[in-house]
Amino acid sequence: MAGRYRRTIKNPVRFQDHEDLLTPDERSSLDNLFPSGAAPMWGLTPGKGGSNKHTIEAFDVDDAVFFYSDRALFAGGTVAYRFRNPSLAERLWGRDKHDLTWEHMYAISGLRGVRIPFSEISPLLGWKPNAVVQPALVIKEEVADVLAEAWTLDVRTQPRAAAGPDAGGAPVLEPVAVTFTALAHIRW
Repeated sequence: MAGRYRRTIKNPVRFQDHEDLLTPDERSSLDNLFPSGAAPMWGLTPGKGGSNKHTIEAFDVDDAVFFYSDRALFAGGTVAYRFRNPSLAERLWGRDKHDLTWEHMYAISGLRGVRIPFSEISPLLGWKPNAVVQPALVIKEEVADVLAEAWTLDVRTQPRAAAGPDAGGAPVLEPVAVTFTALAHIRW
């Protein structure tokens, strides 16, 4: 897994190197979001028998994503673009032991280093101190908001419809639920 991380996260994927596999819509979207012509990318397999379906469906554009190793989150960013491309996934990462590709792909923006030990996350999530995080985990709604606040992450906001404007006439903004996703356990 560390090789996959190094190939497509530490070394962002250059779109021009894969023009033959990107659809015109994918290339256009990626070029618009990443004018530099490259982006860190990651993906999930469909899972044996489609077992990752619910996890894949839980990811949204603008969700916060994290990578973890040694019982700590060490890098995080934002899902900027989602797409499904088995051919590109196979070129970038090959196939897993079940002959599946990591075809449910994500281009990640704002990637930065973080250091958030599981010992700090566990109490917020109500986990036991020795809890094991599976390869892909989605944390939504109130718990995600608590995590966002705990690590002062920027989160999207939207007008709160029921509240109306504040005393100064400006719309009241509230955070949109953030999804924290531990996409991969990196073994060094």
